[in-house]
Amino acid sequence: MNNQQLLDQTDLLSSTSKDELQLLFSYFKDELSDRSILRRLLKKGYEEPKAIEMIAEARNLYKEVVLKKKAQRDIIVGGLWFVGGTVGTLANIGFIFWGAILFGLIQCIKGIVNYSSL
Repeated sequence: MNNQQLLDQTDLLSSTSKDELQLLFSYFKDELSDRSILRRLLKKGYEEPKAIEMIAEARNLYKEVVLKKKAQRDIIVGGLWFVGGTVGTLANIGFIFWGAILFGLIQCIKGIVNYSSL
């Protein structure tokens, strides 16, 4: 998922501007530590309390969007496994696809639970 898609899905009513969020999201995507990000922001001229607040707020938004996207993917993939296993079993080809059905059901439920907890 690119940074623009992440920005489009975040609540932009935050105190951090869209450009600042885009910059911070690129740092998060590069898996930089908060300390490293703070140093970069200080070099760009931000004051330390403002930079710390921006990092915390952006990290929460980023984490929420990434977890929501993963939960949606689990729902879709789990549903496909469940439906595929069920269709294969009902097709009477001599096999019962319990593994696919069970795996799909578990993954789909996990995705629904994770999505609803966000």
